[in-house]
Amino acid sequence: MNVKDEIKTNYLSFLSEIQDDFDQTIKLMREQHNEKWFWGKAVLGPLVLLGKQSKYFKTLTAVKWGSIVAAIGGIVPGSLTLANLTPDIPAWGWILAFSGSLVVGYTVVVNWYIGKMATIGTPYFHVGAFKLKRAAEYQIWHKFISKTDFNFKSLYDFVNLVFNHSSDDSILLSLTEGRITEKQAEIIKLEETIIGYEAVIASLQEEMRELENSIAHLVGMLKKVNENLYRLNNGRLSLTDLDFVPGYSIYRIQGDQLQFIQDKGTSGNSPEIIDMKDPKNSELAVVLAAQSTKQAVYEDEPYPGRILIAFRMNMLEDEKWVWCFHLDSDDERSLSLVQRNDIISATVTYRMIHAFCLLLHAIMLSDKEEHQHDSI
Repeated sequence: MNVKDEIKTNYLSFLSEIQDDFDQTIKLMREQHNEKWFWGKAVLGPLVLLGKQSKYFKTLTAVKWGSIVAAIGGIVPGSLTLANLTPDIPAWGWILAFSGSLVVGYTVVVNWYIGKMATIGTPYFHVGAFKLKRAAEYQIWHKFISKTDFNFKSLYDFVNLVFNHSSDDSILLSLTEGRITEKQAEIIKLEETIIGYEAVIASLQEEMRELENSIAHLVGMLKKVNENLYRLNNGRLSLTDLDFVPGYSIYRIQGDQLQFIQDKGTSGNSPEIIDMKDPKNSELAVVLAAQSTKQAVYEDEPYPGRILIAFRMNMLEDEKWVWCFHLDSDDERSLSLVQRNDIISATVTYRMIHAFCLLLHAIMLSDKEEHQHDSI
């Protein structure tokens, strides 16, 4: 086989094999390029998919979704029973606790679904999600998307014409040599990119392992929510049960002082009183959170390897508390839920804790009022 026939066989057959797959993907990306996708497709997409494909649930078991559904499903009927059995708990308190749990669960579903949308070849694919989740890969495809007059079929037709032209092939090949060389270089780059995807795949596999760990952490937290709702119904819930993320302390703001309320999972070294006017306390996260007018989240490092995250909570009867997480810097579970926004926004965790604190504060105030009434 001479050089021309070898090039024709290898180059032309390769273009023939890839042209349909590449052109279909490029065409779809161009059509979706300026399309709004997040709310209509990503957020509502799981609901549409749920209604159309019952077999879809089999896929979810690969990332332990059955545990999540079971955890969330157990909360709803249990919560309805608790609401009937505990009429003293304010309705808005239940709404905060239950809606927070539902938001957490559905956020997981949406995050998973966006991952499916970012995968080329799936029926859920959308270039917006692909750009968001696979930015480096998107930059490669963007070169094809931006060249609106380019497609692999035209390239194939052109090359086919070159190799099958009936006139002097040597002249035609000479005229088109530069173009062919350019396209060959592009294909070589694509081949190199495909080889480079091995590293990307390895990275994605590691990301999947981290995601599975985060989901396991979330399932554990949802189970803890369910447990605490039953403890609330049985009159056994207390501030020591709020260890969704182990290691915390709680303070009440009283003028220029912070008064210790409760702690769990700490060294027990939390001071009973913190003077916020004392200059040596001015940079403490708990003091900054108490003094903040925006209810922001603050962090400090009491000593190497230990992280303290504090945020303020508006409580009943104009009281204000400050919640402090006490975390080890290698505590992946806790950090994924309250700092890194790995699978859910840390704000969801803060709101869930705030909701339970409000429920307990309501009970504390009610018990105090009954005690005062009995003492009269």
